[in-house]
Amino acid sequence: MQEVEWGKFSMIEAERRLLANALLDNSNLRFILLSEACIPLFNFPTIYNYLMNSTKTFVEAYDLRGLVGHGRYNKRMKPQIKLRQWRKGSQWFELDRQLAMKSSLTTNTYHCSKDFARLHVVQMSITCLHLLA
Repeated sequence: MQEVEWGKFSMIEAERRLLANALLDNSNLRFILLSEACIPLFNFPTIYNYLMNSTKTFVEAYDLRGLVGHGRYNKRMKPQIKLRQWRKGSQWFELDRQLAMKSSLTTNTYHCSKDFARLHVVQMSITCLHLLA
């Protein structure tokens, strides 16, 4: 077991390992990363049925101007991540299998995050995939 610290690269590595291990099981169709503060509003069967029947994924990633958004962008992240690709958001997410696989295969944001640990890899991977499409 490896120690994980909030805001450090160890947290990004742990998130990536969790997703990669979950992808090994082909019966896993949805991938959810929640915190202990994410208290469900409904019981498990209701949430499970909603997510399994949903055609959407839930990822918080938005373009925020100002110090806590663009102000956290570091110019040394170029060329892997450009300012127009930089997003603020929660690290918590819910992905379908296709998007989880694409996100896990995106290496440019992962390698960039080694130098800039506060980067949320899943959110930035999805943003970069969307902007490149």
